[in-house]
Amino acid sequence: MMAPSTSAPTSRPARLLVRLGMLAMLLLAFALRAYRLDFQSFWSDEGISLQRAALGLPAMLDAMPVEHLPGYFILLHFWLPATGGYDFALRFLSLWPSVLSVALLYRLGVDLGYRPAGLAAALLLATNGFQIWYAQEARMYSWLLAASLLSTIALWRLLALDGRRRDRARWGWGITYALATAATVYLHLFGALTPLAQTIFMAGWLAVRRDGRGFGRWLAAATGALLLFLPWLPRVLGIFAFGGWRDAGDPAEIPWRYLAAFTVSDAMPEPWRTPLVWFYALLALAGLLFWWRVRRSAGFLLATSLLAPMLAVIALAVRNPDYHERYAIVVAAPLLLLAAGSIGWLDWRTGQSHRARSRANPAAQALAVMAMLALAAMNHLIIRDGLDHVGVARFAVTIFNH
Repeated sequence: MMAPSTSAPTSRPARLLVRLGMLAMLLLAFALRAYRLDFQSFWSDEGISLQRAALGLPAMLDAMPVEHLPGYFILLHFWLPATGGYDFALRFLSLWPSVLSVALLYRLGVDLGYRPAGLAAALLLATNGFQIWYAQEARMYSWLLAASLLSTIALWRLLALDGRRRDRARWGWGITYALATAATVYLHLFGALTPLAQTIFMAGWLAVRRDGRGFGRWLAAATGALLLFLPWLPRVLGIFAFGGWRDAGDPAEIPWRYLAAFTVSDAMPEPWRTPLVWFYALLALAGLLFWWRVRRSAGFLLATSLLAPMLAVIALAVRNPDYHERYAIVVAAPLLLLAAGSIGWLDWRTGQSHRARSRANPAAQALAVMAMLALAAMNHLIIRDGLDHVGVARFAVTIFNH
């Protein structure tokens, strides 16, 4: 059994302030993602999504190429009859799981033990240009992040079960974990990075904590997730013969590319981009030290959730050059929670006893969250203001007709 969170606000005004702050963040995330959602016409991958989802379900599944999994396309298949094929409606299916991820990241930070880090990480995710871009695209990546976050929350809740309502909670969170983990892999092949990192974490958990019951609960739920994915497993094995769509790259560039995309995004211009990426890296290191000091198991979970997928992608990139940042979007959550954890060092109670830290410190928590506001404001948001393909096509037709 793990110690309770040390960050729960005890006063009514503090609780109200946190709720209002989260509501404001969710509204901000929604507004940023909904703004000019249909400004651009579909690009090739979105056209593939629409074409594939418009097929009958048996035909779609039968024609699914080995490098794709059916999760998102099934969702889109049932979304189309209700909304039509308009750009805004199709992309809205990707918008709301991206907003949901903001709430889930906050919840994970709270569950891990430090609410201000959850608030700060949620703010960074809400304003991140990379996240906004893929929330405005008719593809599976925003769903991938949301499903991975739900899987991680369910895993942590399984390990945190105590004697109160244990049986009901065990079944509830076990089923949630199995469904969310299977969904993560059904959405994208790189979704398998989430259960991979969780398996490494659980091996360490068992070795250090000797918690056989917690390990058993996870193992039962993980077996359920595997059974849910089993029908598609034979198709997935064909991926080892797939060479990818891109020319070979340099696997050594992966850590920097991922760190830059998931923090400042590709739209951040120089000379700000490189220094800010390094700043985020320092924040993540400081945050890891904070999490390790306050709750070692939380620090280990975040570290494995960040490093194991990146190392796996580097290993895969030696053979398959398809390692675009969007495939590993699940890495963004632990990275931002680690960076947000660095604000814990602003709380002078961090170095005191558990009892001292358990008392609310609203001023320090407010200062900690505000420390990330300036950083979030510097994110150069992508609002789809690039090349208007529809306008270019119409201009070309006009010139041709003349």
